[in-house]
Amino acid sequence: MVMKRESDGRRVTIPNHDELPKGTLRAIIRQCDLTVEEFIKLL
Repeated sequence: MVMKRESDGRRVTIPNHDELPKGTLRAIIRQCDLTVEEFIKLL
């Protein structure tokens, strides 16, 4: 799955699986310029 941020056009590819390995999720969060705490607040 590819998600695009409207403000700057940045794209992040997210695997479409039931579960993601912890390291993969952290890498995705980093690519979005978020901290883990910011990500958790958005859930």
